[in-house]
Amino acid sequence: MIKISAVIPAYNAEKYVEETLSSLIGQTYRLHEILVIDDKSSDNTVTIVERLGAMSSIPIKLICQEKNQGVSSARNRGIMASEGDWILFMDADDIAVAGLVQAEVAYLLTLQKQSADHWVVVYPAYSQINAGGEDISGIMRGQQLTSCNSFGSELVRNQLITPSGVLVNKAAMLEVGNFKIGLKHQIEDWYLWLQLAQRGGGFAYVDEPLVKVRRHNENATKSMSKALGAEMEVLGFYELAVIKQAIFSRDLSSLNNLVDYVSILFKLGEWDLGYEELSKADDAQFASVLFLQGLYCLKKNQILQAKDYLERAVNGNRQNGAALNNLGVAHALLGNMVTAQEYLKEALQKFPGYIDAKKNLQVIDRKSSYQLQDFNITSRELRPVLLSYSE
Repeated sequence: MIKISAVIPAYNAEKYVEETLSSLIGQTYRLHEILVIDDKSSDNTVTIVERLGAMSSIPIKLICQEKNQGVSSARNRGIMASEGDWILFMDADDIAVAGLVQAEVAYLLTLQKQSADHWVVVYPAYSQINAGGEDISGIMRGQQLTSCNSFGSELVRNQLITPSGVLVNKAAMLEVGNFKIGLKHQIEDWYLWLQLAQRGGGFAYVDEPLVKVRRHNENATKSMSKALGAEMEVLGFYELAVIKQAIFSRDLSSLNNLVDYVSILFKLGEWDLGYEELSKADDAQFASVLFLQGLYCLKKNQILQAKDYLERAVNGNRQNGAALNNLGVAHALLGNMVTAQEYLKEALQKFPGYIDAKKNLQVIDRKSSYQLQDFNITSRELRPVLLSYSE
């Protein structure tokens, strides 16, 4: 039996921490212990944890920080105080479905028997809920990443949208130094996943929505602008040669690797280099290649060329919400207002809550003449289900 310690950082979590703890106590696979690290709360968080601890059949250990030091410091303290061989992370406002740990352990054991890969992380699909516990989006699905794919794929996009429900090998974490303190954009979790992946670890994925992630005004959910800043901070830790090698070392198709590499080049502002790389594509009609070419032309204010590329991208994949949005912008800049609105509305219909498309429709409604900088250009293809961001 795998010994698992749950670690929960908590700061002024009185509204939700009881529900979070109850969801862990009620797991069908018994946890070895639950550690709550209170980060100098000024509300009733400590009282609630102490009350539940007195009644729980599973040991609940409360650790109180002498001063507020942030979520990563709290998690690190929990890791160091834990007795388990694996750590289950959970935020103090999220909810674990009763079968979370059992499903993750069962799948981990199966992989360890069937695969020679070194699995250091197990994570599930997620759903998003609001402050009242109501669903606010579809299921956020991830993907399984073998050790040869995990580093490059995590550089392209963080697959683990939250630490909640993530089961991590404790020895591997200690080897890479746990959560890094003092990062600017609250990317400590993403940076840890990258460190584990670069070390050579696989990320196992359970394709069931076994964690409910709460989105509300009081948690640390990033705004869209902060999320973009976080990506730049993460990429800044690595030389471009390291990024390129990680991406092209994956056992994906050369075309998929090329598209992902160019998307990072564009993100880093290497527009001309990225466009030159696209000339190496072995399928020039691949929708993702066309999307990136259209994005480049928009950046260079070559609107007619952008429209041509993006129309072909949409024809190749009508579910490409980012291409629909950017194509709508191109039509607006060319004066084709009705067509622009049609594409933007289609993007918003297929991706409810799509901030760029929503804002672009508002621009068209509000103004009679436009410049490129008036619009929100989407710089990469969307997730199948969008994260819930503040604007």
